[in-house]
Amino acid sequence: MPTASSPQFSDARSHQLAFVANPVAGHGRARAIIDDLALASGAAGLSGPIHVSRYPGHATALARQSVESGATLVVAVGGDGTAGEVAEALVGTDATMGIIAAGGGNDLARVFGLSPLRSGPLALAQNLRELVEADRKS
Repeated sequence: MPTASSPQFSDARSHQLAFVANPVAGHGRARAIIDDLALASGAAGLSGPIHVSRYPGHATALARQSVESGATLVVAVGGDGTAGEVAEALVGTDATMGIIAAGGGNDLARVFGLSPLRSGPLALAQNLRELVEADRKS
């Protein structure tokens, strides 16, 4: 499984991408997505570190560190709690937040009208491409 020490790469299209993932979100559903992220991001032509949160508040610290390291797009992988922690870290920065809804209820994703996550690495790659394209348009 990727760790916080995974190498960071700059996306060729001028994005610095970082993932902040909660492996216990969605009763373990997020863990399967984390395992697919490296393959999916490569298939999407993207790369960046996958930071795995270990305790409450850790996702905030990881997202903050990602921005301080140059991330311009920070993707929360988990449920509403993970998304909230990542959002807290990005307040007052120029970074964009993405959400891969992998929690139990995913209320926040539903409020924002995000589509349900398609499963599998190739579908996840398409989701990542759409996320970066939406960020470019904003």
